[in-house]
Amino acid sequence: DFALVPRHQLESVGGARVHQGKITLKENGQYVSYKVLAQLEFTSERRRMGVVVQGSDGQFILIVKGADSALLPLCQDKTDKEVLSKSLLDLTDFAEQGHRVMLVCQRTLQPSEVDAYLEKYREASNLLQGRDAALDQAYTLLERDLVCVGVTCVEDKLQDEVPETVQFLLAANMHVWILTGDKLETAITIAYSSSIIQKTMKLTVIDEEEWNGVHARLQECVKDIDDGGAGAVRALVIGGVALALARERAIDLLVKICAGFRVVVCARCAPAQKAQMVTMIRDRLGKITLSVGDGGNDVPMINAAHVGVGIMGNEGMQAARSSDFAIAEYKMLKKLVAVHGRYSLLRITDLIKYSFFKNVCFCTPQIVLAFFTHLSAQSFHNSW
Repeated sequence: DFALVPRHQLESVGGARVHQGKITLKENGQYVSYKVLAQLEFTSERRRMGVVVQGSDGQFILIVKGADSALLPLCQDKTDKEVLSKSLLDLTDFAEQGHRVMLVCQRTLQPSEVDAYLEKYREASNLLQGRDAALDQAYTLLERDLVCVGVTCVEDKLQDEVPETVQFLLAANMHVWILTGDKLETAITIAYSSSIIQKTMKLTVIDEEEWNGVHARLQECVKDIDDGGAGAVRALVIGGVALALARERAIDLLVKICAGFRVVVCARCAPAQKAQMVTMIRDRLGKITLSVGDGGNDVPMINAAHVGVGIMGNEGMQAARSSDFAIAEYKMLKKLVAVHGRYSLLRITDLIKYSFFKNVCFCTPQIVLAFFTHLSAQSFHNSW
């Protein structure tokens, strides 16, 4: 039943059983069944998903999980302040440990609300144009006045030899970026554990959410680059909101900063933002870009780069199917770039030189013959 369910979702439900539209959970030592009535689909813009279930007592419940940045505005008013404060502390604590975290909220629904939503959902699903916008409007009928019930976290262990591979790429004078949808704290922890950010690097963090603060921090980065030279080893960590503001209002400044930092970590990035950043570096700096990803959210980024590499694994095959090259583990990137990439360059170079040599050998006799035949267009070579 869980063949197509992402690993982090499967682990979060633990001993859940799914059968013919029902979910059976073990609560306090007893199995309790819930009937699944509707599902609020996940999108990269919404950054959350939900499900409407009906318990054995006939009560309708909406359960939503997703990024804290997407759910906090929807649950701050109705949630007990102590519960919300504890959840946020746990969220930060888990994120700093490098875990993938999600906020879980719920809301008790009235039968009339469920009926209205199902009717709106059916109408939106049948549309040929504007379907996504209509579905979002249907979701908003239920996704309000939520109550925070807790936090989930999943440990996302690094694959073998990731730090060694990253060290090799940095030693090869490559600029290494992380474009992730995780929280800022999670992204920083993963960057340290994978040796993308090192203790010897000068770390700059930009996580402001107002333009004035973001602009001031960008100006500080530019001044630091101008004073210390673009060759200094620096690492930049920037949040999704700050990144969007910088790209919208000061893209030239952002490009200059990114060119001056060897390592850049962009947290809370939507899939579209990942692709935009790759496109910005590719077009504005004229650099050769290579994107590596293992999930469906990485597909736009992989397609935007000159070379796209998909990792086959627990996140599914979407990235691998959309890529130019598919590998089983991250450590294979070293051999792909340094060995197969180098051999491909040498082979293409030899082929180009051979093509020039062949054309010279083929055309030169014809040109010489033309002078002796008064430019009569007589062919030097036999037709066969």
